[in-house]
Amino acid sequence: MPPTPTKPPKRLADGHVGEKMENLRILITLAPWLYIVLVIIEGLVGLSAGQWWLALFVINPLLVYLVSRVLRGAFGGIASTFMGGLLSTRGTAHTREFSEMESLIVRGEFAEAADRYRSHLVAFPDDTDASIRLAVLTAEKLRDPDAAVAHYLHARESGPTPQQETLIGNGLIDLYRAAGDAHALRAELARFARLHQHSAAGRHALEALKGMPS
Repeated sequence: MPPTPTKPPKRLADGHVGEKMENLRILITLAPWLYIVLVIIEGLVGLSAGQWWLALFVINPLLVYLVSRVLRGAFGGIASTFMGGLLSTRGTAHTREFSEMESLIVRGEFAEAADRYRSHLVAFPDDTDASIRLAVLTAEKLRDPDAAVAHYLHARESGPTPQQETLIGNGLIDLYRAAGDAHALRAELARFARLHQHSAAGRHALEALKGMPS
């Protein structure tokens, strides 16, 4: 479970902006394909002219909308991840959007944004991206390094991707260095150097580790 918040987290509203945007993304992605399939089926059935126009402009749009809603409700995270993967321009699996939290951060409402992330993590404790975002927010805006470390460590326990593991390692190294925690910094540098031994970043971590006083 994620670290215990300092005050009761506020639940996200069912109709929050991120959820609506995800529904729209799925609808936009599925609609053309479903529409084409329906038109082909109706052409094979042989509808009359009146039935054709009714299906084309009334029944088909309604069916497309209902199917997209069913897919969103039935498959939740699977659907959003799959659709995000299709729409991602970076070639990696799309993670959940946090537009509401980002809007709060832009407005300077950092504590509120952190509460929303904590609420999200109650529902999705293994959302690595959310844990990393919360850790960064906690370290850079709330100035709470101990809590940031806890969030990074929770992200590490949630099965991060190699890219996410790199972000976690860098974040922890910065926090341990700033806190003057030589023992934790040495352990994190050693871990980073081992995981990235064939990269320049891994070699730099090894050099930093060797340069630390024993």
